[in-house]
Amino acid sequence: MTSTTILNDKMAVLQVLGCLAKNPSLFSNKDYKFHVDDFAEQFHRIVFGAIEHLAANGAEKIAAIDIDQFLAPYSVQYKVFSDNKGIEYVMQAMEMVEEDNLKYYYHILKKFSLLNQMQSLGLDITPIYDTTLTDPKKITKMQDRFNEMSLDEILGYYDSVLLNLKQKFSKMEGIEESAGGDGLLDLISSLEKTPEMGLPLISAKMTTMFRGRRLKKFYMESGAQGTGKSRRAAGEACN
Repeated sequence: MTSTTILNDKMAVLQVLGCLAKNPSLFSNKDYKFHVDDFAEQFHRIVFGAIEHLAANGAEKIAAIDIDQFLAPYSVQYKVFSDNKGIEYVMQAMEMVEEDNLKYYYHILKKFSLLNQMQSLGLDITPIYDTTLTDPKKITKMQDRFNEMSLDEILGYYDSVLLNLKQKFSKMEGIEESAGGDGLLDLISSLEKTPEMGLPLISAKMTTMFRGRRLKKFYMESGAQGTGKSRRAAGEACN
């Protein structure tokens, strides 16, 4: 089994975490969906979890010391936070944050998160983002294409891959498909030579439209109450 490279954009992570700390109300913004799985590194996941918890409990602005104090009772998480100089990191994030650019960094974060989760499912992400490339020109071309792609376009690529596999291996394989108009000209030609026509209906117009009362055909008429549908039906039955 080949090893996978976890994708991570540290600037996007720093900007998103900084925005969330400065403005916890973003968690309730319908334009964004933040999740701990969007953060590839354990340290970032711990910082995000602390911010999310503080926000859920009413914090309107979160300082580095708030995160430090929240994590202090949790020895494992607090050690990771301290080893990575968590207080300094959060302070730097809040100083460097560019809140007007959140949408841009958010989409970078989510795209890498999506590809990481695709990798975890065993899917090949190299057609979208190939970390094994060494040619600078190819790397630049790939990065430019990736920057322009939306989440829906990435998902659409994998939808097409799965659709191709479904068509290849589905139980429906081998069934002959045809268009709705196949054979229509031949049918018209045969009807012109030997028209299919039944006995006349009560109305000459209806007889022309439906080619009369033909065998093995069922006719149903609708109309407003009191317009004589039952009498017409009885008349048809007697003819």
